[in-house]
Amino acid sequence: MRYNPASRCVIRYRLALERSTRKGTLQRDMTLFGKVYRDPGQAREVHAWMQQFYAEHAQSGEPIVPRPLGIAESLGLTLSEAIESPQGLAPETLRTGLRVFQPRGSEEVFDVIPDRELRLTAVALARLHTSAVWPAGAPRTGAVEARRVSERAAEIASRYPAQAETAQKIANQLTSRLERLQPGAYRPAHGGFKPSQLLFLSQRVFVMDFDGLCLADPALDAGYFLAYLRPSGLWRHRAGMRQWFEDAAASFATAYSLALREHCVGEALVKGILERMRLYEAAILFKSATQRVHHINSPRPGELCAMLAEAVGLKYGSYSSSF
Repeated sequence: MRYNPASRCVIRYRLALERSTRKGTLQRDMTLFGKVYRDPGQAREVHAWMQQFYAEHAQSGEPIVPRPLGIAESLGLTLSEAIESPQGLAPETLRTGLRVFQPRGSEEVFDVIPDRELRLTAVALARLHTSAVWPAGAPRTGAVEARRVSERAAEIASRYPAQAETAQKIANQLTSRLERLQPGAYRPAHGGFKPSQLLFLSQRVFVMDFDGLCLADPALDAGYFLAYLRPSGLWRHRAGMRQWFEDAAASFATAYSLALREHCVGEALVKGILERMRLYEAAILFKSATQRVHHINSPRPGELCAMLAEAVGLKYGSYSSSF
């Protein structure tokens, strides 16, 4: 069970199913997950969208979301099937995105880039962004992200006065650019697309937790993923971390842009998404920095400075220019 106070609760059910037939009793074990939402209306919206999205992808290829099973509307409880190997086949290891996207290599040379998993992730994201099943509600715009950046910068400043001027200056410059963003089109978006929301089984990837489902600039999800793809060692200037991240980011961005083109997204739109992606990365780094402020027990100004410096670089598009 996973519980987020006053927000949602996830429960795992293990079922032993039996069915009598003329040839005897058939048995099957099944695992499913239930998620309880604070707002039953959100539960209905997410479940309805998941049903349509699953059906759309079941017709055109392998679904990238767990199979939705049902909803208890009065409880705000949605049910979905667990990601498992098909019945009758040898079980395979289920890997989390956090595990898959950990830098690997030898000593201080982290040269093992998970290209296959990055490609699977990029293709899944492109399928989401080109889906014909659109969520309800107003778009999540650059102006919305700009407001959140300002709020997070103020929180960082209140907790770490030594970084206040730097955080506020970077935030002001970033919010000015975010507020002016004009994407070619708003698309279905995950709203919190990061490694921890991904599960890998065999040659497939599954996207989880659509609590932030919205219409948005596709660059939001892409930037969100890249912001959280950064290994923690990057903030401590650990040798090899920068090169690993830049290689992994380039692999993802290349695969994502190719997948968008294969879904008939025009060249100008693809180019615009990749350009705006950097600004959203910087915006999400402010979120990551705020979370770091909450979670650590003592100030780590060096790590905070590194994150703010990374946001500056993204604002000017300075890293890995080969996308």
